[in-house]
Amino acid sequence: MSFKIEVAPVPAARVKHGKWGAYYPARYETFRKECTHWLQENLPLRKMLMDGEVEVISTFVCKKPKKPANPYPRGDIDNFEKALYDAITSSKRVWVDDTQISMVRSQKRYTVGREKPCIHVEVRPVNFE
Repeated sequence: MSFKIEVAPVPAARVKHGKWGAYYPARYETFRKECTHWLQENLPLRKMLMDGEVEVISTFVCKKPKKPANPYPRGDIDNFEKALYDAITSSKRVWVDDTQISMVRSQKRYTVGREKPCIHVEVRPVNFE
């Protein structure tokens, strides 16, 4: 199963603790909601979600700043992955839980030319036999 999520990627953030309890920063919370909504609107509701081990191949295409400090996007790749996996799990469109992921290949890069920020995702069942 392959799809392109047309939402700009954001790395997962750590939980913040304030005097009214724990919360996620607004930027991350907005990403999770937008990404989950996109998945629910664009992926068909499946009678059977993937319930075995899966491999996830992902490319995070981030907006390039006018004067980038690095030749690669800021944010740890594992945090981009976590944000994606949380949104996919919340959407209830692909797998039952992200604990099913047993293989991962990911990359992050800047947009090229007129390309828009997005996330390319491929999810495959894993068969170790």
